[in-house]
Amino acid sequence: MKEKTYDGRENASVERVVRYLRENFYENGAPLGDERLLDLVIRQNALIRTAIIMGSFAYYPGDQIADAESLLYCGSAGDEEGEGR
Repeated sequence: MKEKTYDGRENASVERVVRYLRENFYENGAPLGDERLLDLVIRQNALIRTAIIMGSFAYYPGDQIADAESLLYCGSAGDEEGEGR
């Protein structure tokens, strides 16, 4: 059984969104590296900032970024489509 990953159910911050992306998404069959995560934060900073201001959970901007970047979900948070994501 896969260890449960971070589900992002805390108020959004840059660190929490990065953690959510790192633990729950792959790109091209590999985990997201620090350089790629930094690139995502820079390119999607308006989305992350809006989520922080609105008090959204970290998974909300994380999922929006993952969808926009066509990242593959690999986490176990919830383990069911739409649950915990």
